[in-house]
Order: sequence, then structure tokens, then C-alpha cells
Amino acid sequence: MSRKRLILAAKNRVGRWYDHQGEPTTDRRALLAAVDTFFAELQTRDDQIECRTVLLGDAGAPRFAASTPRCRIIACQQGLAVAALGPDWAHGWRRVIADDHAEFILSWFAHYARQYVHRGEFARALMMAWERNAVTLHMFGSAGTMRRYGSEFAPTGNACTALAVAATEAAIEWGACPASVPVSRSPWLGRNTLDPGIHQGIFHFLRGQELRRSGFEVEALVAFDCVIHALQAMPWPSARATGSASRPDLFRELRLRPPSIATAEQIYFIRKHFGAHAGGWRWWDVGDEYEDDFLDKASHLVWRMLRRAADLEPEIRVLEPDPPRWSDWLLENFVQIWNIVWFR
Repeated sequence: MSRKRLILAAKNRVGRWYDHQGEPTTDRRALLAAVDTFFAELQTRDDQIECRTVLLGDAGAPRFAASTPRCRIIACQQGLAVAALGPDWAHGWRRVIADDHAEFILSWFAHYARQYVHRGEFARALMMAWERNAVTLHMFGSAGTMRRYGSEFAPTGNACTALAVAATEAAIEWGACPASVPVSRSPWLGRNTLDPGIHQGIFHFLRGQELRRSGFEVEALVAFDCVIHALQAMPWPSARATGSASRPDLFRELRLRPPSIATAEQIYFIRKHFGAHAGGWRWWDVGDEYEDDFLDKASHLVWRMLRRAADLEPEIRVLEPDPPRWSDWLLENFVQIWNIVWFR
């Protein structure tokens, strides 16, 4: 699709959202005109990157090292640090978009879109920590730093340089660990955590683990069913005719066997009758509906489903995880990113 048509599609999406707000028509015209300015400005920022480093967990967090082209995981004495690279979209919009209302909307959207890119890398690290040590960390760490690189800032540098600086600063700020820290080669390093189904599935899965650890069994099962629902929304081939996959479609795509399907359906039954809606019968004895080891089975099943979906994702890829130009990436995927990050 041509650039002109992609911008028109972006305007149509923003316009549909705006029409539901009941705002003045003059503001609508200014907002849609600002969309052109927005995408023109993004092109000038392709040489700018933002490196955000977050300290996850505390001194009890797992200690390991790992790296991808856009991420560095650094074991520190005070916790596990993650440095992630993303586009520099969060600042400077007031000087290029004159209309205050349009600047407010598009600058916040740019902030959320760039935040989503960073959180994709944090999600990767969180999943690796759980698989390695069964520890649930949270992306909102206790501390963090940020550096911006590009033609407007000094020093300039490439991705490798930015991540090396971040690793050095993290070790200084939060305490260096011995050089013998193990290096992880987890499959998550190569999985696309920017895919919205995988991205959302990771956070539901970890939330389920945290709820389960705190004794909220039914709520944990609701979170596990949310993992299945997130994976169901991925563009599986069997769902192209209808536009969305049914649960049986998903089970076929992930090649689940009958015992696993039965476990998945029991998770859904408990969510439907006890978690999402008030049960009309013996709600206080919901534990009688499942065996003592059912939480273990449910957790293991959704974990396998999440990994299998992530491994199959390249065959149905929608969002490129490491694009050559972030401005093109946002333009080509604008409608989907808007639907992911923007508040209704």
C-alpha cells in the first residue's frame, strides 16, 4: 500500500475515534491535518533512539545475563536490570504541531506507542525470569534511567554502543555482579514479544502466577483463560474466513491433544461460572469443581500454549519486531497500534 493510502487509513481511524467524542468539527479538521505533520516528523527521527533501563525486582531477583539487538539484561546486586532500545517519540511534539488539542492527542499516542515497543523487551525479560526461577517480576521497576541518542543529542551512537553504555551505568548504579553470572540462551530471546497476542498473553500469564501465589485460585484461573483469549486473537490461518479464531480453531492450530483441550475448557467453565459471573450454586465451594493438582495442570497448559504460539508466530507475523525504520513501521501498522495502545 502506498504511503498516501496508509496515511489516509490512519486519518480514517483517528477520525472514527474522534467522532465518538462529540467534539467540535473545527477541532476534527485540525487533528486530521496534524496527522500529516505527525508522520512527516516521524521520518526525521529515524536516526534517534531512546535507551530505557529499568531495575526489575530486588536483591532476590534472578541473576543472569542475556542480549538481543535491542535489549540487554544485566544482573545487578540490587536486582535484574533490563535496558531496551526504542524509537524516540515521546518528546518535542509541541514545536511541530501548532494546534493544542491535536498535539495533546498525537503526542500521547506517540508516547504510548513507544512505550509499547519498550514493554515488548521488558515482557521478554519477565518471561525469562519466570521460566528460570519461577519468579514473577513486574515491568514497573523500583528504579530506572533513560538516555536519548541521535543527531540532536550527544553522544551519538548506534544500538550496540547505547546498550553497552546502559549496561555500564546499571552496574555502577545498582552494583555489579561477578563476571561468573550465567548467560541465558532462552528461546524467548528470539520470540516476537511485540506481537499483541504474545505480549498480552505474557502479562496475563504472570498475573495468574502472582494471583495463585497469593492464594487467589479462581482469579488465577481467570487470568489463565485470558492468556488463551489473547492467543485466540492472533491471525491464525484457520480463522481468515471468519476474521477471528474460535477456541477449537486455536486448539487445532496449537495441536492440543484431547486431555489438554479438556483442561482448557474446564478453565473456561470456572471463569464463566465463578470468576467472571457470580455463581448461582455453591459458589463458596468452587474448589470442589477441580482436583488438587488442577492449578498446576492449568498453569502448565497455558505456559505450553504461550510458548507454542510464540514459536508459530513467524508464520503469521503481523508486527515486525526489529524494523529498519520505525517511522515506516508505525505508519504501516498504525491502525493496529492505535487499537492496542489508545484508550477508548
